[in-house]
Amino acid sequence: MSSVGRVLAGTWLWGFVLLVDLVLLNMVLAILMDAYGAVKSHASVMTTVPHQISEMLRRRRLTREKKRVRLSDIWFAYLNKFKDAEEMLASQAMVMPEDLVKQVPGLQMAQAKRTMSHAMMQQDDNDSRYGVHQMGLQIKMCNMRAKILQEEVLAIRSALEEVRLAAEPLPSPSHLGLKESTVRIVEILKTSVGGLRDQVDGVLQDEMQIHEMRQYQLQDEQRAMRLCAQDAKAKLKAMLRRLEGLSTTLEKHVTKEQVTSVFGNGRPQEGVSLARSLAVCSEPTRGQVTMS
Repeated sequence: MSSVGRVLAGTWLWGFVLLVDLVLLNMVLAILMDAYGAVKSHASVMTTVPHQISEMLRRRRLTREKKRVRLSDIWFAYLNKFKDAEEMLASQAMVMPEDLVKQVPGLQMAQAKRTMSHAMMQQDDNDSRYGVHQMGLQIKMCNMRAKILQEEVLAIRSALEEVRLAAEPLPSPSHLGLKESTVRIVEILKTSVGGLRDQVDGVLQDEMQIHEMRQYQLQDEQRAMRLCAQDAKAKLKAMLRRLEGLSTTLEKHVTKEQVTSVFGNGRPQEGVSLARSLAVCSEPTRGQVTMS
């Protein structure tokens, strides 16, 4: 540096420091922070490591105590029923926890309910990725494409009308190749419209299947609620009958106690008239009545 010169050496040194230390390092830090933010946003909805460890220990303990079966056992149990994985996954049959207990040997009801709840949560998560908003966007895109095609068809039609109404010295359409181009344009339009129609049909069919599955789930829930209501009604009727019997028994006991308090344990005298006895029974609060 001394041979080059103090000015050039200082310029090179400060340029190197500014370029490497301030610019490049800041760029590296910005890239790292951006990647860290993306990973953190994804990790906020994921299961933590301690929770995963506790879940593994819980599964191992329950498996050792014969209170839990592995998920692979459930998979193979239903695979033996359908004989084909694709057919099993494409099946639309509703599965209840009772069906799991019957199909999988050794499966407890608690694990069946827990497995079904986790499966429903996973299905809701997958369904939420394509919801009404996404369907609206697809429909808007289809409408935009249809409008573009309509405008192109109108432009082509107007161009053909202008050519047809043009002056006589113009050559015939066969020389210009308009007939072949028109046929080609019509074929392209048919292909585009057919593709759009297939896309719209696919979207509508998917939405109809989703709504049908939701409707089946609601029907099952309503059926379960109806059974619970009927059971509760039967239990309330039984309790009402028991209360009526208890009330009748208490009334008899009270009447017997009143008669005993009036007449005592002995037999009443013969001279007591029936009217006087009834009068005494009707007024038990006056105290003990002297028989004469």
